[in-house]
Amino acid sequence: MVGTSFLMASLLAAIATAIERDRIRRGDPQSTWPGWSAEAFHEWGLFLSCAAPSIVMVCTEWWSFEMLVIMSGWLPNAQTAVAVMGLCLNLSGAIWMVVSGVGMACSATVAAALGAGDWKAAQRTTLVSVVVGLALELGAAAIVLLARRQVGAAFTDAQAVITCVASLMPVFAASLPGDGINCVLQGFLRGECKPMLSWENLSCPVTSLFFNSDMF
Repeated sequence: MVGTSFLMASLLAAIATAIERDRIRRGDPQSTWPGWSAEAFHEWGLFLSCAAPSIVMVCTEWWSFEMLVIMSGWLPNAQTAVAVMGLCLNLSGAIWMVVSGVGMACSATVAAALGAGDWKAAQRTTLVSVVVGLALELGAAAIVLLARRQVGAAFTDAQAVITCVASLMPVFAASLPGDGINCVLQGFLRGECKPMLSWENLSCPVTSLFFNSDMF
């Protein structure tokens, strides 16, 4: 919590410094922000048509993780299960932050390329981003597998939790490459201004498969 608060304060200070610098250098071609203008209130409909599905896309992913923690409380040894699931999700979140940076870079670069009409550059950017994201996740998977008995000990001294985390690490590591590719492709869809595809066109067939099966 202290680290997160310090990071957020640092980001706010950096933004305030940039705004003040541009206010002083107003009119300079190198100034990145010309100041407040009535144009800031134009085309909000277009902005929200892209932003709202993106919010749903990101939030539903995180909410599904939170639901996993709640559902782990239904298991026989609820106290240990919740601790293990919370620990794994925190570890997954830390790894996700790294790959999320690749996804954000992909989003911005794809948007710039498509805006310039260069679809080949957008294609190359997406391919490179997927490869980089996959490489990062494979590296993280190798690390957690090799150090699976130390992962739990870094968070707690409860031996039951440490043992369960060590047994869960192979499954956890196997999920990382898919999560990384998903994160990068979300960035691609945001850059293409088609975030609706990620949670409607892609998720509905999967949902239909589950509900039409005998799994439940």
